[in-house]
Formats: sequence, structure tokens, C-alpha cells
Amino acid sequence: MVTLLTMSFDENSMCAARHAVRDEARRRGLTSERLDNFLTAVNESIGNAVEHGGGQGWLTLWWADDDLFCEVRDAGPGIPARTLDQACLPPPSVPGGRGIWLMRRLADSAVFSTGPDGTAVLLRIGVAPPAPPGCHAQRCRPGWVLNTDGACPARHQQPPDAELGSE
Repeated sequence: MVTLLTMSFDENSMCAARHAVRDEARRRGLTSERLDNFLTAVNESIGNAVEHGGGQGWLTLWWADDDLFCEVRDAGPGIPARTLDQACLPPPSVPGGRGIWLMRRLADSAVFSTGPDGTAVLLRIGVAPPAPPGCHAQRCRPGWVLNTDGACPARHQQPPDAELGSE
């Protein structure tokens, strides 16, 4: 595990927190839609901490085993279990109420720990390893490896020990 970033934030520093996460995620190879999805999930978590969790929060970003993790904590009253259990996409006419739903769909995982002393949201997204230098092949999906038979691998193959049908 490598800690990349720890910081506190409030309404005035939310933007700086998002930019710091974006910069570190890019350095670790997160790009395109995956980067946008992760940043949107982090943004929702930060926004919820400020709006519902006492006006401030704490963020920790770390890297482990080709995964990027972001934990956002606050000292608010906690999230009612019913809210977590029933988090769904509200109708377009309803303002707000999409944060938990978005976090769960945009990150590879979103784990909520909540109680009367605050909430912690742990977001995770996998970052596929980059293609070899000079190769213009797309990045591999997590759990897959590039075929290394040629000078520039162009197709994916499952690792020999992977189960059929799993990714």
C-alpha cells in the first residue's frame, strides 16, 4: 500500500480536493471514462460529507495491487440504514438524492461504514497496467494480460489459471 494523499476539506476546499485526487489518479494511469467515473464518485462522496456530514471531511487516497482507493470520512450524524439499503435513482423531477447511487455504479466498489459519529465511504477502482512502451494497443482489462508473443501485443488472452467465463 502506498499512501498518495491525505487532506481535510470543507466547502471552500472541495475543488482543490477533487483536483488533487484527479492529479494522483492520472499519475497512476487512470484515464478516460474510468478516470471520469472515479472522479464523479469521489466528488459525490466529498459533496455528501460537506452537505450532510458536518460541513467538512477528511480524504485519504492510496494505491495497492493496481487498485486506487479513496476513503472520505466525516463527523456527521451517520446515514440511516434505510437510506443506504434503498438508494436508487430518483425521478428526473426530484432534485438531489443521486450520490450513493452514483458512487455504487461508477466505482468498482463503494463500501459505506456509518454510525452516530460519522460516515466513511471507501471507493475502489482498478487500474489496468499500461501497454508496453511503443505499443499502441489498448490497456488490458483487470485480471487479463497482454499476449507477449509479438513485438507489439495486440490481443488479450486470459491468464493460464483463469476460470472460463470469469474476468
